[in-house]
Amino acid sequence: MWSSRRALPSQTTEAAKRVAKVSSDLQRMALVAGGFVVLFVTGFWLARGERTYGVVLFAVHKLAAVAVLVYVAVVAYRAHTAGGLSAAAWTLVAAAVLGFLGLIGTGGAMSAMETTPAFVPLTHKIAPYVTTACTIAALYVIGRGSA
Repeated sequence: MWSSRRALPSQTTEAAKRVAKVSSDLQRMALVAGGFVVLFVTGFWLARGERTYGVVLFAVHKLAAVAVLVYVAVVAYRAHTAGGLSAAAWTLVAAAVLGFLGLIGTGGAMSAMETTPAFVPLTHKIAPYVTTACTIAALYVIGRGSA
């Protein structure tokens, strides 16, 4: 019933590589998910608060956005140098980066101006969902290796 045959060293090495890749992918997903949780929680908290919200909360919100943006750019760059990215992957990465830059711009406008044009807060309420979807899709395509 049980085979006494031992795994070949090459089989063990391949299995270890697969386990390491899965572990690395899970860490990446957890990092990005954590960044988005921080962004959304602080964003909702800032939206419900008064205009005189805490500087620390505002700084955490901005730094989390920049951290996720930089992380996506680094992952895309590394994937590109390792073997290139498809046009679809570049399109998703570009959409995610542009979404983050747009959100940084609209967030800055809302915090700097007493009153803003109506499209600014509306954009800042809708764009996070689109940017999140583009970021997840880009990282998925890159992670699948079909990039």
